[in-house]
Amino acid sequence: MQSDSVRAGRWVGCLFAAGWLALSSLPVPGQGFDGWRLMPVRTQGEFERGEPGGRAEQWLQGAARCRADPGVIYLSHDCGQVWRSHDGGRSWGKPLDLGLFQQMGQSIEVDPVRCGRVLLILDNAYDWRNPAFAGLYRSEDGGDHWDFVMPGPTMNSRRYEHNLAFAPSSVDAGGARRWYAALYNEPDQPGHADSALYASDDYGATFSRMAALTDAFPVYEVQVSPDDADVVLVASGAGLLRSADGGRTLARVTALPDGEVTSVAWAADAAGTVFAVVRGGGAPGVYRGTDGGAFARITTGNASHQAVLDDARRVFLHPADAQVLYVIPEGSSGGRTAMRSRDGGATFALTTISLPADVREWRWGINISGAFAFVLMSASDANDVVAQSGGAALYRSQDGLAFENGSTLYDGANCGLARYGVIFDPADPARFALGNADIGLYLTENGADWFEDRGVPWEWIRDSRVAWSSQHTADFRPGHPGEMLAVAGDVFDKKLVRTADDGRTWEIVDEVENWYWRVAFHPQDPDVAWAGDRRSLDGGRSFAR
Repeated sequence: MQSDSVRAGRWVGCLFAAGWLALSSLPVPGQGFDGWRLMPVRTQGEFERGEPGGRAEQWLQGAARCRADPGVIYLSHDCGQVWRSHDGGRSWGKPLDLGLFQQMGQSIEVDPVRCGRVLLILDNAYDWRNPAFAGLYRSEDGGDHWDFVMPGPTMNSRRYEHNLAFAPSSVDAGGARRWYAALYNEPDQPGHADSALYASDDYGATFSRMAALTDAFPVYEVQVSPDDADVVLVASGAGLLRSADGGRTLARVTALPDGEVTSVAWAADAAGTVFAVVRGGGAPGVYRGTDGGAFARITTGNASHQAVLDDARRVFLHPADAQVLYVIPEGSSGGRTAMRSRDGGATFALTTISLPADVREWRWGINISGAFAFVLMSASDANDVVAQSGGAALYRSQDGLAFENGSTLYDGANCGLARYGVIFDPADPARFALGNADIGLYLTENGADWFEDRGVPWEWIRDSRVAWSSQHTADFRPGHPGEMLAVAGDVFDKKLVRTADDGRTWEIVDEVENWYWRVAFHPQDPDVAWAGDRRSLDGGRSFAR
């Protein structure tokens, strides 16, 4: 039987959202809709509970929260430019992103006063033909329109980075006047020789090259002293680097032990307190010290807390309360996850994540750990926190420790790689499927009220039977209920797969790997199917050139 939403309107569309999207356009049980509506990938349970949903997925490699209005949050998406929230992470949408000429989002930062002013680093990654537009961008209207500030060396970092920073002491009514940006690429890669720290004294409108970063690969984080706009700290593979002259020169901070420094943060106090994370070397961990002074490794008598400190990846401090900080570990084994301190690192408490069973079934990495994880604290309320987990999903907390689902309307992987990632059953307009990157195929039989996971089995990826779980394109076989032809694999290495039961089980049709940008059945002859330069004459059971 068709749901109310399908009876109310027969047209179904995939809206790639541009601009702010309203929750009111989502159907709820027992109510129809008139016209277009959003189609977040959500579970049946979310639909029945009246929750908008949001499948999450796809890594965020940068994030920023405005100090003047903590409801304004920006996310830098690893292959989808920018997402934003106006309600403190309760829901998410896409700005227009006009003027962005690349798509691989890296570091992002928002002005502390003018919440519509955003700076962003974009990488060209897979767009090898267009490297001239990788570099630094700036928006004055919350990400709807962007100016290309300058080209520069970038890389798709595959981790959270904070390589854009403003100087708090330079803030006036017009915003932060002094900005710093670290632009870099790998050694032996294009633009590496231009890897450097750049500085702006006109609110981020223009930048000038400062000290070289060619020997500092990789660059994880840039932070500026809260009291002196000329004092900058750079966390890098070469250790912690410091400048006292506005970035013109950099020198290694020798008060820390050998190893790379993956995170650094200033405390909001008058003592110049600095926290740094050291990895590798003989004494990894979280260190607390003073700028220009000595550092001491933080230890605790609690074994589970010490395990997080010993495996620390990042440290985040509250912008106004020097006593509140989070430590995020690299790994998650043994129950490791982010923990919070409310006394400057003397004691800690572990964070938790709670999810309904139906949402938990779709998620992985349900802990705040790993190279991509981050926390964003409200400047006005240290308990109001948004975080990215180790499983590429967003979570929210109102007490700083207990986190719940925060991915509402954030569909990072939806809808695949190309415009034909949505396939329709010609016999039933309420049935269609989304061929997604990473998360595979999702099917709805009720006009998108909810979806079911019908992707290829994870064991195929684990056992290297296919290169990855992306299923960018698929097609229903006309006149043969339950039969679909699809692809499975990575962007350039995909295999043909088929199902006879709507994706509950799959078989690999052909071991030949190819790009396969599209697969399709002949609309009048269901025995004929095409996939790249290959053709099937037996309904997709076999293919030949």
